[in-house]
Amino acid sequence: MTEQILNLNKTTNAFDDDNEEIKTICEHTIEIMVTKRNNRKFYTDIKGINEKFNYDKILKEIKRKFSCNGSVKIDKGDNKRFIQLNGDQKENLFNFIIQEDIAPINKIKIRGI
Repeated sequence: MTEQILNLNKTTNAFDDDNEEIKTICEHTIEIMVTKRNNRKFYTDIKGINEKFNYDKILKEIKRKFSCNGSVKIDKGDNKRFIQLNGDQKENLFNFIIQEDIAPINKIKIRGI
């Protein structure tokens, strides 16, 4: 019982592939970009998330929380992964990134419509 109580104060990130801690200070800024696809259709890209995070777990949690579809894609220019979601999810993603300590507020940029 005391072991369970002692473990309550430890902070672990649910999206980390390993159990080692990842610093929330990002080298790069995280960009949330909204692009218009059709007349009323949008998609949202998230680029710049640290490569140590498990993108599949982040995507699964985002899809569950915001009831949208999405996928992990690879950028053709620099071969880095990014997450693409259906719909205009910029405000939801901004709050999600801050709540889960993926990045601080000053390292997040929102671009697009």
